[in-house]
Amino acid sequence: MTDIRADLQRVREDAQRERDLLRESYDARISGLEEGRADLRARVEEQRQDIAAARAERQQVLADLAAAREELHEAQAHVEAGQPEQPTRPRGRRTGER
Repeated sequence: MTDIRADLQRVREDAQRERDLLRESYDARISGLEEGRADLRARVEEQRQDIAAARAERQQVLADLAAAREELHEAQAHVEAGQPEQPTRPRGRRTGER
Protein backbone atom coordinates (compact mmCIF):
# COMPACT_ATOMS: atom_id res chain seq x y z
CA MET A 1 0.00 0.00 0.00
CA THR A 2 2.87 2.30 0.78
CA ASP A 3 4.36 1.68 -2.65
CA ILE A 4 1.08 2.55 -4.31
CA ARG A 5 0.81 5.78 -2.32
CA ALA A 6 4.43 6.65 -3.11
CA ASP A 7 3.85 5.91 -6.81
CA LEU A 8 0.68 7.97 -6.76
CA GLN A 9 2.54 10.85 -5.12
CA ARG A 10 5.30 10.66 -7.77
CA VAL A 11 2.72 10.67 -10.55
CA ARG A 12 1.02 13.72 -9.02
CA GLU A 13 4.35 15.52 -8.67
CA ASP A 14 5.31 14.65 -12.26
CA ALA A 15 1.94 15.88 -13.49
CA GLN A 16 2.33 19.11 -11.52
CA ARG A 17 5.82 19.67 -12.99
CA GLU A 18 4.46 19.11 -16.49
CA ARG A 19 1.61 21.55 -15.85
CA ASP A 20 4.08 24.11 -14.53
CA LEU A 21 6.33 23.67 -17.58
CA LEU A 22 3.36 23.98 -19.92
CA ARG A 23 2.16 27.09 -18.12
CA GLU A 24 5.64 28.64 -18.40
CA SER A 25 5.79 27.71 -22.06
CA TYR A 26 2.39 29.24 -22.76
CA ASP A 27 3.25 32.34 -20.76
CA ALA A 28 6.45 32.75 -22.80
CA ARG A 29 4.51 32.31 -26.05
CA ILE A 30 1.87 34.80 -24.99
CA SER A 31 4.54 37.26 -23.95
CA GLY A 32 6.26 36.87 -27.32
CA LEU A 33 2.98 37.38 -29.14
CA GLU A 34 2.20 40.49 -27.12
CA GLU A 35 5.64 41.90 -27.92
CA GLY A 36 5.09 41.12 -31.59
CA ARG A 37 1.71 42.79 -31.50
CA ALA A 38 3.20 45.89 -29.88
CA ASP A 39 5.91 45.98 -32.56
CA LEU A 40 3.31 45.65 -35.30
CA ARG A 41 1.23 48.44 -33.81
CA ALA A 42 4.30 50.68 -33.69
CA ARG A 43 5.07 49.86 -37.33
CA VAL A 44 1.48 50.53 -38.35
CA GLU A 45 1.57 53.91 -36.63
CA GLU A 46 4.87 54.73 -38.31
CA GLN A 47 3.42 53.77 -41.69
CA ARG A 48 0.34 55.88 -41.04
CA GLN A 49 2.58 58.84 -40.34
CA ASP A 50 4.55 58.12 -43.52
CA ILE A 51 1.31 57.99 -45.49
CA ALA A 52 0.14 61.27 -43.98
CA ALA A 53 3.47 62.89 -44.85
CA ALA A 54 3.29 61.52 -48.40
CA ARG A 55 -0.24 62.88 -48.78
CA ALA A 56 0.85 66.29 -47.55
CA GLU A 57 3.79 66.23 -49.95
CA ARG A 58 1.45 65.19 -52.77
CA GLN A 59 -0.85 68.09 -51.98
CA GLN A 60 2.12 70.47 -52.07
CA VAL A 61 3.31 69.04 -55.40
CA LEU A 62 -0.20 69.39 -56.84
CA ALA A 63 -0.37 72.99 -55.63
CA ASP A 64 3.06 73.70 -57.13
CA LEU A 65 1.96 72.08 -60.40
CA ALA A 66 -1.20 74.16 -60.51
CA ALA A 67 0.82 77.32 -59.89
CA ALA A 68 3.32 76.35 -62.60
CA ARG A 69 0.48 75.70 -65.06
CA GLU A 70 -1.02 79.08 -64.27
CA GLU A 71 2.35 80.76 -64.82
CA LEU A 72 2.74 78.88 -68.10
CA HIS A 73 -0.70 79.95 -69.30
CA GLU A 74 0.03 83.55 -68.35
CA ALA A 75 3.39 83.43 -70.12
CA GLN A 76 1.81 81.88 -73.21
CA ALA A 77 -0.88 84.56 -73.22
CA HIS A 78 1.75 87.31 -73.06
CA VAL A 79 3.79 85.73 -75.84
CA GLU A 80 0.75 85.19 -78.01
CA ALA A 81 -0.47 88.73 -77.37
CA GLY A 82 2.87 90.09 -78.58
CA GLN A 83 2.91 87.89 -81.69
CA PRO A 84 0.04 88.23 -84.15
CA GLU A 85 0.76 84.83 -85.78
CA GLN A 86 0.80 81.42 -84.14
CA PRO A 87 4.17 79.68 -84.25
CA THR A 88 4.45 77.11 -87.03
CA ARG A 89 6.38 74.53 -85.00
CA PRO A 90 4.66 72.66 -82.20
CA ARG A 91 5.29 73.71 -78.65
CA GLY A 92 7.51 71.51 -76.58
CA ARG A 93 11.10 70.76 -75.91
CA ARG A 94 13.73 71.67 -78.39
CA THR A 95 16.40 69.13 -79.17
CA GLY A 96 18.98 69.05 -76.42
CA GLU A 97 16.89 70.99 -73.89
CA ARG A 98 15.85 69.51 -70.60
